[in-house]
Amino acid sequence: MLSSLQLVDALRYEAQYRKVEAVGDPQQMAIAAEKCASAYSQLGDATKEWDYYYLVAKAQILLGTYSAALRTVSHMMQCAATEGDVTLKVRSLILRAAALRNKSQHERAIASAREALALLDVPSANPQICSDAYQGLIACLVEADRIDDAWALRDPLTKVLERVSNTAAASQGHWTLGNVAFAYGEHEQGTAHHELAAELLAAVNDIHAWARFNKGVADVRIQAGITDAHTLHCIDRSQIAYDVIGGTESERIGLAATRARWNMATGNLLEASETLRKVLDVRTGSEDSEHVSVHLLWAEILTGLERHEQARHQRSEAERIQGLAALGRN
Repeated sequence: MLSSLQLVDALRYEAQYRKVEAVGDPQQMAIAAEKCASAYSQLGDATKEWDYYYLVAKAQILLGTYSAALRTVSHMMQCAATEGDVTLKVRSLILRAAALRNKSQHERAIASAREALALLDVPSANPQICSDAYQGLIACLVEADRIDDAWALRDPLTKVLERVSNTAAASQGHWTLGNVAFAYGEHEQGTAHHELAAELLAAVNDIHAWARFNKGVADVRIQAGITDAHTLHCIDRSQIAYDVIGGTESERIGLAATRARWNMATGNLLEASETLRKVLDVRTGSEDSEHVSVHLLWAEILTGLERHEQARHQRSEAERIQGLAALGRN
């Protein structure tokens, strides 16, 4: 009788998760997925427990709570379902690499991504898993400024993508190829891959993914020194998408930082400063480690405006958040 009631609870939690997933709010998705994982753990369904903890970790990464994501991945690695299942271990390692990369722990991130790829027999393995593994390693290498190593993986990833039938996954793959091409200085190749990724993603009709994609493309173009109308168009497209779906606080701050970098690169420091002020002044207390770079960016802008006291305050805020990250609190 008890297990029947527990199953009813699990199914109810799953229905709740599907509702919040449709909205696309990572905070609510993490909460709902954790309830599902706990319910299936009590039922002894290790596979479903792992599946929902995977969704928890993905949502935590979107939220910028990377230490929490690492704790979730650690639990996933210890789940009974992971033992003897190479695919689940690979997917866990890819998530761990992403969390470590976003915490700027580059060598550990690269090691985790390499371990994931090494576990796969690429010619016979699921092409989507292989694509995810290559993309995870490329992202870690680019973040660590090991561009040549990342560029060397473009051909293997391209070959794997030829076997990927999922449109969203193929879009993600070409997004990654575009990013590494820009990082390597091959801007025409980068633009071509990004255009293909945009075409594929538009067919999926995922507004949240569309928002993240356009912001990401704008970021790599700005980093490559390309601050043309197309770059601004990507920022505006991302803004429109977030205006529709809301977006998390971390996402709104991240997009504001992208726009501020564009303003800074085009010589409009006052507008760049005002863009950051609008989002950071109304921050509700989020302490994402990603925000370190945002505060340092604002400090750089304020220094350029000769507002040195305000710049010192922003550097202090960056140091405070960095300290929390070192303690594993964000």
